[in-house]
Amino acid sequence: MAHFLTLVLVEPTEPDPEAQAYAVLRPYFNPEGSLLDPRFKYDGCVIGGRYDGLIWAKEERCHRSPSEYQKWYEFDVIRLADNIRPVADLPVEFIPFAVVAPDGEWREREGKSEREWEREFRALVGAHIRLLAVVVDCHC
Repeated sequence: MAHFLTLVLVEPTEPDPEAQAYAVLRPYFNPEGSLLDPRFKYDGCVIGGRYDGLIWAKEERCHRSPSEYQKWYEFDVIRLADNIRPVADLPVEFIPFAVVAPDGEWREREGKSEREWEREFRALVGAHIRLLAVVVDCHC
């Protein structure tokens, strides 16, 4: 089982970018956990999660996971604003494992060299520079 960072690109006029990100990801979700079918990419996801604040270069708040932190301190540390950023403002060094653009197509690093994936990722975000990026922690 593994976690991987997925970037979902949504329209900046979207009134609920969180709901839109989940809707765009839904076709790739397998609630039964089996990912043998190549259509399915994950069996669980959450906005931010282990990657909370990464696109804003936020410091780690605690050595606990978000769910442990919530249980321990009785409040949620994940804030939507820490996990949404204009594509044009993404840090240069930021490269996720997967991206889903508004066309709904899943694109990922799997099977590609680091250089090849970086070129593909840069071209994709360059073509969608006016959109918002939503960070999603996916699990498979």
